[in-house]
Amino acid sequence: MNELLTRYLQRQMSRGSEIMKSKVQTVGGRKLPTRNIIVLVQMYVRDFLNKTTGARRWVVIPGLRGVGKTTVLAQLYLWIKRSVGSKVNLVYISMDEVVEKIGSDLSDLLDEYERLLPGGSFESESRPTFIFIDEVQVDPRWARTLKFLYDRVPNIFIICSGSSATHLQIDADIDGRRAVIDKLYPLSFPEYQVLAFDKLPTKGVKRELMSALYDSDSAEKVYSQLVTLKNTVDREWTKYDKATINTYLETGTMPFTLAESDPRQVYSAISGMTDKIISLDMQALNQFEPDTIGAMKRLLMVLTDCDTISYQKMADLIKVSRGQVINIIDAFVKAELLIKVPAHGNNVTATTNPAKFFFMSPAIRAAFHDIVGIKGTIDSRRGTLLEDAAALHFYREFTTRRKGSIAQPYDKQGGLADFIVRIANQRQIVIEMGIGTKGYTQVENTLQKYGGDYGIVFSQSPLGLNKTKNVVTVPLDYFFLM
Repeated sequence: MNELLTRYLQRQMSRGSEIMKSKVQTVGGRKLPTRNIIVLVQMYVRDFLNKTTGARRWVVIPGLRGVGKTTVLAQLYLWIKRSVGSKVNLVYISMDEVVEKIGSDLSDLLDEYERLLPGGSFESESRPTFIFIDEVQVDPRWARTLKFLYDRVPNIFIICSGSSATHLQIDADIDGRRAVIDKLYPLSFPEYQVLAFDKLPTKGVKRELMSALYDSDSAEKVYSQLVTLKNTVDREWTKYDKATINTYLETGTMPFTLAESDPRQVYSAISGMTDKIISLDMQALNQFEPDTIGAMKRLLMVLTDCDTISYQKMADLIKVSRGQVINIIDAFVKAELLIKVPAHGNNVTATTNPAKFFFMSPAIRAAFHDIVGIKGTIDSRRGTLLEDAAALHFYREFTTRRKGSIAQPYDKQGGLADFIVRIANQRQIVIEMGIGTKGYTQVENTLQKYGGDYGIVFSQSPLGLNKTKNVVTVPLDYFFLM
């Protein structure tokens, strides 16, 4: 018997609420607001407790480091404790502590927890049992271990979180049939306003904007609906300080940085987070050689300053083989550190032409900018951060929900738009992003070359419709409310 494991579990069981309270407030004692995912998981919990037919009782929350997964678990733990604490068993486990400090694994921990329950086994417990497991991916056998527990004991609800690579470790027997996977992403601008300033968005505004922008059948319809929504958008911005947009792009997409006012301290923390992704999460995806770790950091530096570049050019710059570059990039994308946007076209075109790479959080690019600097003006720097925010928006709303796909119109001469978004194989929308004012030309050129239902230019230009009525200019005020 591992005495350290026993003592660890005794502590978690006796002081769980105290431990969790420390994770849901700032150093100054301010209670951290909740994110939208909380409402969804609370619904699963209610269905489970009410014995609803088909109730989900295993939730996996993957996400990039720093997006607030531990806080979400702690908030859910305390909500259950307040709601039905005396009627259920509750335990929170941090697998990095169990594996790295105690030298045990998830299977042994669950066996010991079962021994410590009042009845001595899960089956003998009349009370439902809730097991919270943080950093679950640290144990490479976590999925199989939890599958056996799930199948064996119907009166258990499992909530676990881990890196973005976590969901890739779930075998086909678990994914969908047993576990429900709800990803946690870097913050959208409305979520940033909630967490940083306690300013709640008006219910339904995002839905109306999404419908107008992406579900219309023509640019004229987009324009007319956005005109109708102008008063709603203007009223929404009476809550928010527009000066916070730059802060959001530079540091505000990562929840763990919000309590820090010094950007240098924020970037130092983000740099440390990136180092952990490289040294820990990358190894869960692919067994890289030690000398490849340095190449990974150099590659991120390269991508910070150039989002469209061939694999061979990357290999030449960081002095590794093209095959190594492909493996590293593949791992970065799987870990959701980067978003890959392939060239628009058929499979041959997408493979032949270079892809674009965006950072899952603009703050990560900004942290690298702080280290090496960047050519160009402040506006050009913010423009690349805006493109990261746009890629995150499209990835979150369409790609991961399997409602659409993103591509980029590649041309060696340039002059084309930033994105081509296909939605449910029904609409093709050309999109350009700009931090200043922008005209219609790049989107019009892209529509002419690649076709599409209509185009959108998000920029500081006022709401407008071009002469051929196939491109709409939309102020960034509208974009940031989504």
